[in-house]
Parts: sequence; structure tokens; C-alpha cells
Amino acid sequence: MAQNKIHKRVAIFEAEGGSDKTWNGHRKHTMPIFQAFKELEWTAEVIFFRDEWKEAIIKYVIENCDAYIPRINTGNLPNGEAVFNQALREMCAAGVVGTPHPDTLMKYDSKLSLVDLNKTPLSPADTVAYFKWDELVKNFPLSLTNGERVLKQNRGSTGEGIWRVQVAEGV
Repeated sequence: MAQNKIHKRVAIFEAEGGSDKTWNGHRKHTMPIFQAFKELEWTAEVIFFRDEWKEAIIKYVIENCDAYIPRINTGNLPNGEAVFNQALREMCAAGVVGTPHPDTLMKYDSKLSLVDLNKTPLSPADTVAYFKWDELVKNFPLSLTNGERVLKQNRGSTGEGIWRVQVAEGV
């Protein structure tokens, strides 16, 4: 644990703003997570991450917390994920348990995880990632012969940038 002390304290990271918030300014499951820790007699604390607060946040979490949970859609961070992920790496290096570690988080956030699973029952075998526009234009319409498809942007977790696509009747 951070500095070999057990504080029974977890930091829950959020970002200000974004379309993924409810009326209270938090993502939908943040407060239930917060409450679950309270029921386990842990202290949970929601910390809004800002790049300019990075050093102070790192110091505070290392000195006071045993673990962190990131609840940030990095699209809501003005400068993206690089500064946030570096802060998480520094916390982990100091002994704070990352749930998950930022390198694992990057894999979760990528839609490539669905492609990686396409040889298992967890993802359709014809799940594909397109990285070039011409590949998408050439191959995606052909994939519609298999029926309805879901088209997703590579990043994000708010449900934005996700489209259900099907051939219109009579076409």
C-alpha cells in the first residue's frame, strides 16, 4: 500500500463536465461505488482531476490512499489522457493499487479489445477494426450483407460515436 500504511481509503477520479454525468455532476455509477466502500468501512473520496492539479493530487493520493478507481472518460480532459495516465503510473509506482493500472485501462477503453475477442464466443467472429478511411469505405458496406452492424469510434465510453447500421428496406 502507499508508504506501507493501510489507510482503508480509495480515491475515485472524475473529470469535470461531459455528457456522461448525471444531475449531481458524477458519472452514473460513481456514487454507488462510493457508497459500497462506505459499507465496507473504507473511506472513499471523489477527486476531480485537472492537469494543473496533477502534482498535488499525486502527492495527496500517495500519502493518504491505498487505491484508486478512475471514473474518467478521458475525452472530458482538456488535454486528453496523457497527463492523467502519467499521474496514475506515478501513484502505482509509489505503491497505490491501481484498479486498473493505466496500461490496462488503455486496453479496456480501446474498441480493439472486441477485435481481440473475435475468436471467442464473447465477440462476433467478423468483428473488425478499420484504421484507414479507404478500408472502411471499401469493406464496411460488404459487412452489412451479414445483417445489422454496430459502428463505433475507437475511443470513449459515453455511448457517443456509436451507430447502429443496417441496410434500408427496398435498397
